[in-house]
Amino acid sequence: MSAAEGGVSGLRQLVREATGLILAHPHHRPAADHVVLKELRYRGADLDAACDLVAWFASILVNRRCQAELERWAPNAEAGVLPELRALATGLRTDRDAVIAGLTLRWTSGPVEGHVHRIKMIKRHIFARAKPDLLRKRRTSHVPKITQHMVRAGWKVL
Repeated sequence: MSAAEGGVSGLRQLVREATGLILAHPHHRPAADHVVLKELRYRGADLDAACDLVAWFASILVNRRCQAELERWAPNAEAGVLPELRALATGLRTDRDAVIAGLTLRWTSGPVEGHVHRIKMIKRHIFARAKPDLLRKRRTSHVPKITQHMVRAGWKVL
């Protein structure tokens, strides 16, 4: 189905696929995807430049390169035509110290963020601001699997 036949949803699907091609690691792309991405890049100079900047930024993050590499990337992104990349570069410059720390230090705030999320969920539950589907999901996620199967089979579980 083409984007014209699918309307807006078809166009959104094409955009998602193109984004996936651009963001995928080059070593993990099938050969057919390389051909499609090459054709997309050939058709638009702006898209080609955006692909280069995104790949460069991804290599900075994956390889945890430090300040010097980020300082070379930011002016190129700010001079680019895409407002999203310009905004990203400006935001990175604004919070420069935190970005450099994230790229160079080995510590992570992941466990803390998990606890914060859990506490917020409990508060929503206490103050009855959580939607029923969220509460149902939370309730069944802590129930043993056998009990979930019994409920699905029609058993009444207290």
